[in-house]
Amino acid sequence: MYLLHRTARSAVVVVSGLLAGSTWAADTSPTEKDKEKNGGLEEIVVTAQKRSERLQDVPIAMSVTTQEQIERDQIYSLNDLQRLSPALEINRTFGGETNGGGRIRGIGTASFSGVGSVAFIIDGIAQGDVAQTNIFDIAQVEVLRGPQGTLFGQNASAGVINQTTVAPDPSKVEGNAHVDLSFKGKAGSDFGRQSVRGALNLPLGSESAIRIALFGTETKGSQHNTFNNQDNKFDDAGIRVRYLTKLGSNLTVNLIGDYTGRREYGGDFFTAAVAPDPMNGDTALLAACGIKPGFGNQNYCYPLMSGAQYKNWGLSAKLDWDLSGYTLTSVSALRRWHLDTDRFQITRLIGGIPDIFTRNQAEDRDQVVQELRITSPTGSAVDYVAGLYYSESFHRTHPYAGGGGFNLIFPWPNSAPPCVFGGACSLMDAATISDSTNTAVAGFADATWHLASTLKAFGGLRYTRQTLDGSATNAFTGVKNSGSTDDNNVSGRLGAAYNFSHDLMLYSSISRGYKSPFFQVPSDPTIAPTFIRGEKPVAYEIGFKGSFLDNKLGVDANVFYQDVKDFQGQQCTLNPATQALNCLALNIPSVISKGLELDVLGQPARNLRLNAGFIYNPVEYPSNWTGSDGTDISHKQLALAPLYKLTLSSEYSVPFSAWEIFFSLNPVWKSKIRFNDSADPVYDYPQHWQVGATLGLRGVDNKWSLSLFGRNLTSEHEPTVIFGPHNGGTLQGWPNADVTLRQVGLSFDLKFGK
Repeated sequence: MYLLHRTARSAVVVVSGLLAGSTWAADTSPTEKDKEKNGGLEEIVVTAQKRSERLQDVPIAMSVTTQEQIERDQIYSLNDLQRLSPALEINRTFGGETNGGGRIRGIGTASFSGVGSVAFIIDGIAQGDVAQTNIFDIAQVEVLRGPQGTLFGQNASAGVINQTTVAPDPSKVEGNAHVDLSFKGKAGSDFGRQSVRGALNLPLGSESAIRIALFGTETKGSQHNTFNNQDNKFDDAGIRVRYLTKLGSNLTVNLIGDYTGRREYGGDFFTAAVAPDPMNGDTALLAACGIKPGFGNQNYCYPLMSGAQYKNWGLSAKLDWDLSGYTLTSVSALRRWHLDTDRFQITRLIGGIPDIFTRNQAEDRDQVVQELRITSPTGSAVDYVAGLYYSESFHRTHPYAGGGGFNLIFPWPNSAPPCVFGGACSLMDAATISDSTNTAVAGFADATWHLASTLKAFGGLRYTRQTLDGSATNAFTGVKNSGSTDDNNVSGRLGAAYNFSHDLMLYSSISRGYKSPFFQVPSDPTIAPTFIRGEKPVAYEIGFKGSFLDNKLGVDANVFYQDVKDFQGQQCTLNPATQALNCLALNIPSVISKGLELDVLGQPARNLRLNAGFIYNPVEYPSNWTGSDGTDISHKQLALAPLYKLTLSSEYSVPFSAWEIFFSLNPVWKSKIRFNDSADPVYDYPQHWQVGATLGLRGVDNKWSLSLFGRNLTSEHEPTVIFGPHNGGTLQGWPNADVTLRQVGLSFDLKFGK
């Protein structure tokens, strides 16, 4: 647990900086819940419109995951969130390791160079392309569906994932600790993971408190190198320090500092999923290495083990001034992401697929955000929020040793060259220093007009000015190529809502989003940069929110139609003559996403809690559109988007005098998924169930629990992407282990304090 030790040392620095340097601080959590006496619905408060409101009163299609559900279903990463929201998919390709990889209603980032389509917000701070992928000490997660650019900006063209951490509480000392233990080969677990999580809340006075949360995780054996008989290993650790204080009667201040890190050893992004033709020489090589191609294949064969280190840290400050009912809010944030890659293996030589890897390379991402807004009090004829926004992000990729950067080793006819097993061979070295800057300046306003006691209209506008600069320099020759572009956009929304009663609402809206343009700059100055236009989605939605069964069950249903103009896509091909990999970003004229969604949550019976969701979502390529392999994919389902998806999170408990037995079930069903822009069925993964379950004991005061848990008990091996020629051996992209592999283990929880 090297990173955990390092993170613990860093805590002293972070805490000292927060307490000594500033008078900044934050609001209390917007997720306080008052359980109704009849055992019905808890009142859930959300911040989807940048003010605290009842979930039932917000005319936006959204799903909410509470702290209780996050803990129950072991939601530890952004990747885990897709188990709880049917409209949400997380894909860690196309920059997903930095922008979060979110896809909502089938729409997401589909290019290595593009920015995220789903905005990740933590405590009101937009994460941009430096999103934290770990989830710990979180009070609530809101998934907002459809374009949300009016209030959340250019990275929210498909939706928003809005996270709120647990706020410090000046009224009590409290803490918690959680341990998960699973081991490869034990109780049916396909890999091993040991995880420790905890948080401590300390009052520092009647109006201030500090909360420290941290985690450490070791994951081992999700893949195995048969060449040297070694398992891969990932070490993750992180800490967050949140300081809250109130200065006088009208100023609330919140400071947050966080750090997460990861060390990777071994592993391969791709493993063999479909065997090459029997006559291909690689078939014998795979067999000699003990590799049996197939989805879920955990084995690869190579003399080298990959290695990389990630760091992600940030500081944020939020000030809220109460000005006679109006709230003036200032949000300031700095975030940095750094990667050192000794060697990151993307593919091994198989059939017609080259050996692709990155080595001796560093990557840095920096982001500065400033937002200033005014929020009106509620209860007037018009409620509004208006503000100004500025962000600047910088991205640099650079080799730090000879042979650094992106590398290709080309395949030899019919068999792999000797270098696969440690011999020498030539390679193509693309050592390039790449720099890019993305600056956005925006002004926004959003208002709700209360036309009658049961009728309201709402709408808003956002103007964005975007400036992009980029360059690419050949590390060997020093030759530089560069480009720049500007873009202006107006996005917004308009709608109306009618309340039949306090708990029954019908709403309709139209919204226009925006995703910024980008460009690819080759290191060869004779090749002009490739400019990709910004996405402009327009969405139409009719929805219903209500509660039933004597307020024991809440229902959120909607139908939607969304047209994404200039969808930012990408096509990757292998040159038939040189076998070089070529990935070209492009604009798809129009992608249509439509369908219906249903969310149900509540406590329909005593001791039974559930949160369920369903989506039917046709997302189609346009007419006369050809895939990367030349097949016709006109009106075919978009890659990485299931047509149907069903999620369920539930728990049933049986109380005794001082303790209770509980059982939770978390199944997810997905229809067939296309994992490449091709009509070839080799790139399809069939419909499937993934099932998680927990059986345990706990105190009736919820101060302790002991449980046996299982994740992906059906042992489904859903990949991240499928790549490669059909007859040359097809590869599966390897996502997080807990999506692709079965995990069985023990959990222990302890809580103390009031």
